[in-house]
Amino acid sequence: PGMLITFEYCANIRISDVTMKDSPEWTIRLGTCDNAVIHGITIINNKLIPNSDGIHCTTSRNIMISDCNIFAGDDAVIVTGFGDGPLPQEINEEKFRNFKGNRTGWAENVTVTNCVLSSRSAGLRVGYGNHPIRNLTFSNIIIYDSNRGIGVFARDDSKVENVLFSDIVISNRIHSGHWWGKGESIHISAIQDTKDGKAGTIDNIRFRNITAQS
Repeated sequence: PGMLITFEYCANIRISDVTMKDSPEWTIRLGTCDNAVIHGITIINNKLIPNSDGIHCTTSRNIMISDCNIFAGDDAVIVTGFGDGPLPQEINEEKFRNFKGNRTGWAENVTVTNCVLSSRSAGLRVGYGNHPIRNLTFSNIIIYDSNRGIGVFARDDSKVENVLFSDIVISNRIHSGHWWGKGESIHISAIQDTKDGKAGTIDNIRFRNITAQS
């Protein structure tokens, strides 16, 4: 059991026109990658299985996700700052001289458009991990039957900035059992996550033409 498809420290990836079913964990993971296109895929997971994320982009950049249909037990599409690669301030250190994949240390330049999403957690989630996140657009999306519609999270010392959500229809609900979310259409939080941590920061998050029913 494990992820169906994972790319780490890669560049120039294309996944298109495939159907994936019943992943026990994250279905597609892009870890510290640069330049990826995911187009026209269908993911159908068992919604009773936690952590069965649809597409998980972590500390990757220049990502285009379009025309996808995702049905997942955890977040349908998520952009995070998890990763083992260098942080932005470490990029020029000698130990990372031959580092492959995303060399900026940022999770950035991600576009998600023309997708239909359903989840026992969030349809769209941004945040988590200590790498900074910036320059994301989410547009022309339907989120239905989810515990949460959109979630933006900044935890210990993390940063999220410059994110646009536009032309999105959300219909969400509370599912029985222990799942993430409380039936809210939009959640934004920047908090201290550990005893000695410092709350992260969130800047310039914009919502335009959102229709939601909870």
